[in-house]
Amino acid sequence: MNRAEIFKNYKHTFLYSKYWYERSDNIFYDLSQTLNADGFYLTPNEKGSIAELMLGIIEKLDKIDIRFVLALDPYSSHRCGYYHEDTPFLFKAEQDKNKYYYNEALVRISLSFMASEECKGLLVGKPDKKVLPLSENSRKKKVKSK
Repeated sequence: MNRAEIFKNYKHTFLYSKYWYERSDNIFYDLSQTLNADGFYLTPNEKGSIAELMLGIIEKLDKIDIRFVLALDPYSSHRCGYYHEDTPFLFKAEQDKNKYYYNEALVRISLSFMASEECKGLLVGKPDKKVLPLSENSRKKKVKSK
């Protein structure tokens, strides 16, 4: 599968990773919405399945490397935006006393790696406000679509 096909098959999930959609406090709800719009029917309670699907996207992008594996470590996951009670030396960790959950770490790190993917020149398409509310920044952006 080439990059254009990957972006097309996971369009809404890529747009979510790049903050085109608003994010709620429940990342598994958000991803169930984007993945459903992409044709993968999962509920927010299917956290393991959502994490597995996200890992599959990263694998297709050939992004599973030592950086990805190291980011899963509870003491390194903050580098990809996952804060929890074991996050070292950060004030944000004082606010978020959540326990470290592997599936959540996997999902958040996958989103971070997806967000770093360059999609210029690819017709990804526009976000759909029926999937999730659009972020304020996305309402101001211009998007090429088919």
